[in-house]
Amino acid sequence: MDDPSSLRAVAAYDAVKKLLKVLQDKGVITGEEAFGVLEESVDDAESNLTEIQNESDVQS
Repeated sequence: MDDPSSLRAVAAYDAVKKLLKVLQDKGVITGEEAFGVLEESVDDAESNLTEIQNESDVQS
């Protein structure tokens, strides 16, 4: 999991979590909405995993 794409994916996920936490703290979204956004992003990443891996292989 030390390859650059994995590290970027983890960093992006952490950034999204922080942004959602700020929005939740400010009352813009609920905790349930924040969880839904994270759940959708994971589902989307899983469904596009082959494409993401192929793109990563091309860049290497």
